[in-house]
Amino acid sequence: MVEGSYGADLIYGGAGDDLLSGGDENDTLIGGTGNDRIHGGLGADVILCGRGDDQVWGGDENEIVKGGAGNDMLDGGRDKDRLYGGTGDDLLIGGGRDDSLIGGDGDDELRGDNGTDRINGGLGNDVMQGGFGPDVFMYRDRDFGEDVILDFQDGLDRLNVKGLIAGFGAVTIEQNGTDAIVSFAGGEIV
Repeated sequence: MVEGSYGADLIYGGAGDDLLSGGDENDTLIGGTGNDRIHGGLGADVILCGRGDDQVWGGDENEIVKGGAGNDMLDGGRDKDRLYGGTGDDLLIGGGRDDSLIGGDGDDELRGDNGTDRINGGLGNDVMQGGFGPDVFMYRDRDFGEDVILDFQDGLDRLNVKGLIAGFGAVTIEQNGTDAIVSFAGGEIV
């Protein structure tokens, strides 16, 4: 186990399955290759995963967490976090405040939890859940597959499809049981 101390630490795991833990300040933790377990600790940390199936738990401040190649679990913690999944089938959990979750490549699961979250599944067939609060589900430049939004709340949550459609005439919305299917040239959102 490599553990930070007081002050801003730079902690690098290297090759192999590492356990890294940040200290009391704003730390940078780099997992390297292997299946790493990384804990952010106190402070606003930057956590970078490498190749491998990594597990990351942020701390109580504003974290930036970037997954790498592999099936990662990224939990931002309690504050305003920015989570980037990378390649692989990732699980991103925002936590208690206004988080930004971007899935990347692969079939990802993104959970915003509390707050006003901005969620973009990226490439692949993703499952997204905003949680409590008004959330924005973002779709950009055809960077998605067949995504599912589990808890879209009409009048509260929003779909942002900037750059995908020429106008509202190119969009159709159909009711299918309890689901709404939004279709346009090049894709659909359930």
